[in-house]
Amino acid sequence: MKKILFCLTLLTVSFGLVSCGQTKDGKEYSYAGVTINKNDFNNIQEYEEEARSLYTTITTFNPAKDGNEVINDIVENGNKLKTTINKDLNQKEKKENVQSVLLYENVSIIGIPKNAIKYSREITDTEMVLINQNFKALNDIEANKITTDKKSSEKIINELNDNIGIEVN
Repeated sequence: MKKILFCLTLLTVSFGLVSCGQTKDGKEYSYAGVTINKNDFNNIQEYEEEARSLYTTITTFNPAKDGNEVINDIVENGNKLKTTINKDLNQKEKKENVQSVLLYENVSIIGIPKNAIKYSREITDTEMVLINQNFKALNDIEANKITTDKKSSEKIINELNDNIGIEVN
């Protein structure tokens, strides 16, 4: 009886260790119903959080009430987002895509609020459309880092748009 109990204990412990090992190493991660690896999952979660923070700051931005400290927050959040999205991109992609969308002076995510403060005016509807388009472009870049499958990429982009709060027209 003791031998059976001992064998059952060993078997249970062995099964538990194997199960834990498989759960830890073999866990599947999913975003928008697309199976991705752990590194991509962590990166997209970080990207989404930073993009949502930046988008919220911009959409609640009021030049009449807010001052340079909000612009500094926008620039800081934009730079964080730039660092996050630049992960796994080559130098050419970084320069061509991310730099122009986030930081270009007049029509970028950061440039538009800076100009609103500079000229003491609200962000116009046209500028807000540009901001939304630029966020969608960043979402496209992030999704294409994860998958080359068009349907999967579209699912990820749509999920990012929803979770960040981007107005889709």
